[in-house]
Amino acid sequence: MPERGWRRFPGSRVRSSAAIAVLLAGCAGAGGARADVGRDIARTCEAEWFLPRPVCVCVAGQAVGRFNEVQLQWLALGAGHPAEAAALAKAMSVAEAQAVTRFIVDASHQCEAT
Repeated sequence: MPERGWRRFPGSRVRSSAAIAVLLAGCAGAGGARADVGRDIARTCEAEWFLPRPVCVCVAGQAVGRFNEVQLQWLALGAGHPAEAAALAKAMSVAEAQAVTRFIVDASHQCEAT
């Protein structure tokens, strides 16, 4: 049985790292990476999680104060970017990825209650 994952393709880990660097550099170059990613999280929240704008602004604000740049980019990506999401997911530990997924549920409930 062939080996699964990045080990099967030795250069894929390097390509993933390069893709992450390009994504983060592009956001930083846009000026104010954390503010920009906060807006992107709010847009993704409204468009794909189907939550009202005030809730999404609250969720985005909480995320920007809590997560590192890779986690924020992963949270901001919509469903139309599977390759980028996979590259970012590989750059995170399991605990970091789990924290983001738990956050989506917890923060949306907290923000809806306020």
